Amino acid sequence: MKNVLYAALVFFAASSPAVSQQQTPVDVYNAYNVAVKTAKSWDDISPYMSSTQMEEIKMASPQEQKMMFGFIVDVASARQDIKITSDSVQGDTGMVAAEFCMDNMRASETVDFIMEAGTWRIGKVNLKLGDTRCDGVTGTPCTEEEKADKVDLMQSLINAYPETDRDAIVNETNEKVFAQMGGRPAKDQYCDFVDAFNTTLAARP
Repeated sequence: MKNVLYAALVFFAASSPAVSQQQTPVDVYNAYNVAVKTAKSWDDISPYMSSTQMEEIKMASPQEQKMMFGFIVDVASARQDIKITSDSVQGDTGMVAAEFCMDNMRASETVDFIMEAGTWRIGKVNLKLGDTRCDGVTGTPCTEEEKADKVDLMQSLINAYPETDRDAIVNETNEKVFAQMGGRPAKDQYCDFVDAFNTTLAARP
């Protein structure tokens, strides 16, 4: 009789969704990445986030919450070719590390997880932006003196506009140059970027 009861318990445990379909931190990370791209509000992504994270968000003003939500969705939408580089679980905590391309730049992140009510939830996220391009394009070498001269010219071109207009003009020019260069410039493309910026700004009507 005991053997029959034991066998029944084993069968129940193996077939129970809570056991057989237990999600790992990697599973939750992948599901979150899919959900956040189409999220319309915090309600769409809160099931993936820890209670501590959600409490911090609720303490922010409505405007700050809107900005944070927009940033999260923008980052998620910009990420491509996500590759898990490592993951681990230690008791009720876990970690997932991943690399990806974002705006044609290599980037990485480490995501901490915590087990809450039997479910892995996202805690702290450490995002690190790289300084090399995903397409492998490199820049034209230039000396520090050449770089300083280019920056001086850029500053003089910017200063020629009214101070109240400068931020908008710089942002507009940046976007045009990013489009010309096929994305944000890598660290070794700095001089190429400044040259393109100066040319584009000088040609502005």
